[in-house]
Amino acid sequence: MPPRSDLDHDNCTTEDASSLAIKQPSSSSSSSRPKNKSKPKSSYERRRRPRVLFKSTHGISGVLSTLLTILAIISTTHQQLLRQQLLQQQQQQTIPSPPSQRPSSSSSNNNSSSDSSLVVTVTTTCSSITSILAVMASILTASSGINIVDQAPKQTVVMEHPIRVIPPHRDAFRRTAFSVYYLGARICWNAVPELIHTLLEGNDDSSTSSSNNNTNTGGSSSGSEEDANCGIIHWIWSIATLIYALKYFLPHPSELEWKNGNTYVFVLPMAMGLTVDAFYQLPILQCHHRYNITTYNNDNDNDTTTTTTNICWNEDVITQLDLLYVLLSGLLVAFVFTLAFRGVLGVKKCYWGAAAVVHGIVFCLVGKALPFVIMYE
Repeated sequence: MPPRSDLDHDNCTTEDASSLAIKQPSSSSSSSRPKNKSKPKSSYERRRRPRVLFKSTHGISGVLSTLLTILAIISTTHQQLLRQQLLQQQQQQTIPSPPSQRPSSSSSNNNSSSDSSLVVTVTTTCSSITSILAVMASILTASSGINIVDQAPKQTVVMEHPIRVIPPHRDAFRRTAFSVYYLGARICWNAVPELIHTLLEGNDDSSTSSSNNNTNTGGSSSGSEEDANCGIIHWIWSIATLIYALKYFLPHPSELEWKNGNTYVFVLPMAMGLTVDAFYQLPILQCHHRYNITTYNNDNDNDTTTTTTNICWNEDVITQLDLLYVLLSGLLVAFVFTLAFRGVLGVKKCYWGAAAVVHGIVFCLVGKALPFVIMYE
């Protein structure tokens, strides 16, 4: 939910009251003092368009949440780029170099890798903190927006032919608020463990990939108690998110308006997308194994090497950056509707623009998730 704007009606009210007092003077005032001949006001002055102000808690928190989300997107993008550069440097160090170049190259590589690791640690901390702050501001915005949702119109006829499209605006605002809560929980589920791991252990790239809510499907028996506790936490989280999605996002078939085009434009795409994401939070579905088999021919023998990599939903499919983009899109779309309800923009244009944004996000995420869904071990 974005900043719901307030209207400055004070000036218009006082001017209307003064004009009525001039047009309809009382008998006592006309007898006591002479009539004041004032210049008639123009239609622009009598019907001046109200100004849009952001002076409430909802408006201030909406502006802050939007700005913090943009900062979180920038910092997270920068963090990912630095990690890719650090990974490339580490891969280059593993390549054997000629003996004459080993002493000088090894020392320079060690210095550059240590500096890069420090920069990655700082950027990871900044991105995690800004993401958490953006979530807090967004939750405050959504909560304050639910309290004033009755100010929005109940519904608007957007299209009548060939199918009637009548969006229920108040229900849409509540659905957006519940989506913001879910996205905030998902972002914090990724950011908080990463922040704790970075502050306590530094940015060790060998363990970074497993610190961000990965589910280990196979490993040694050491540390079984810690793994069991982590598994319990993952199961509690996944079941809670799935129950939340089924309760607030997946409507009952009897409650859907199948003859209303808004059901197919907004309700079903959002319900399916968020429910599928909650479904893949289950530890048994969180990660898949991908086997890379490489064969080398050495004279008469065939040497085959097999490498296994984990492809996880939260780290490789629907990433933290994707969640932040979806959160920012939700804030901006709801803000545009707020302007439409205040008469600043047209409701129909805002509706179809928001529909284009939502379907663009859905198609983009489906394109990323489909290879993961059909992947077999």
